[in-house]
Amino acid sequence: MQIKEGMEQRYAEFTASQNETAEGQALVRFVETWSGMMECAVKHGAENIPEAANLTVQAAAADAGITEDSAVIEGAVKLLECWSHGRGLREWYLYHPPEILSAGPDTALESFYASQGLRDAVPAIAEAYPCILETSPDFLEAHRIAVSSEPEYAAPALSM
Repeated sequence: MQIKEGMEQRYAEFTASQNETAEGQALVRFVETWSGMMECAVKHGAENIPEAANLTVQAAAADAGITEDSAVIEGAVKLLECWSHGRGLREWYLYHPPEILSAGPDTALESFYASQGLRDAVPAIAEAYPCILETSPDFLEAHRIAVSSEPEYAAPALSM
């Protein structure tokens, strides 16, 4: 997890205080897994943090054992504060669906409609974080279908 410059001490204090309980440990694991998944997406071409957040939030929560939307929001707040990409996560935080976890994983469908940059990052995310395949076993198959359905050539732009 890439911590914002100057926030290292605050994040260290957060992790130390959370490591006292099982719920706190799960929250730290969620924050670190989720931020890692989004960083992986950015590293491999994704430019839209909210889109990457939507694609990865349920897998990161499941991997950490988080089942309550309120814990996801608590983790998002910590990321907004301490994570180097927190500013980009703000849009997801403001406009996320009200039922983050209870809506059920639509990871495969979201990867089908993802931007080209995020779509390019899908195999790397699945390789680095296999937990995404546990919550959405058809994740890579949906990616394969999405990539194979792209037109070979872009349609020419018309101008007047």
